[in-house]
Formats: sequence, structure tokens, C-alpha cells
Amino acid sequence: MELISTDEIGVCETTHKWKIIQLENGEYPKLMTRTGISDLDEHISVVLSDTKITRLPMKQQYLFEFFINNKTRSQWDV
Repeated sequence: MELISTDEIGVCETTHKWKIIQLENGEYPKLMTRTGISDLDEHISVVLSDTKITRLPMKQQYLFEFFINNKTRSQWDV
């Protein structure tokens, strides 16, 4: 089984500029941060962008049950 995750872009309804922070080797993950805030009711936003292909030696059903089970949520490694 392959788990493929691709998120390349952060979308935000704002006029503020976003700064991309990238690792020195040019690989993922990338972080995008907003540099300015003018509205008092607007929160600071951070978007994580990543691309990974990971082969998992397990059945899809086992992985699905792991992620939907609230008791295993503390075992997720982010």
C-alpha cells in the first residue's frame, strides 16, 4: 500500500503577503507564514505544505481504522 499526500498551495482570503520558509536542502516540508496583520479580528495563519510517498506494510483497512479511532489519536506522529 502507498500513502501519497500532496499539498502544494495555501489559500487564504487576505491581502497580506505570505513568506515561504524552505529547508536549506530545498526539500519538503515547506512552511508558509503571513508577515503582517491589519485586522484586529483576524488570526495569524500558518500553512504546512508537504509531499511524501510512504509505503506502509499493512492492509488499508487497518490503517483506516487506526486513523478513525479516537483512542489511537495520541499515537499519531506529526
